[in-house]
Amino acid sequence: MISNDVDEKYTTEFLKIIARSGVKEILNELDKKPSRFSELMFSTQLNPGILNRHLKILTKINLISKDGEFYFLTEKGRKLVEIINELLELD
Repeated sequence: MISNDVDEKYTTEFLKIIARSGVKEILNELDKKPSRFSELMFSTQLNPGILNRHLKILTKINLISKDGEFYFLTEKGRKLVEIINELLELD
């Protein structure tokens, strides 16, 4: 029972994070190519404070990573973008 509560709490928090305004745009941009902070700021039109918070939490939950100045999707992030895109396809 305890593990289900932990799993449910983690799932709820995870879904809240990816539902935040601007997160899908960040993931889509990084799906195209690794990007610098300033590139993400202009392409997503997010203010620097919000973008910074989103990047920190996305890094913490291992959807993105940073190498030098560039942010990029992790394998987990790539899978998530693929799943989101499949779910959003309209038939």
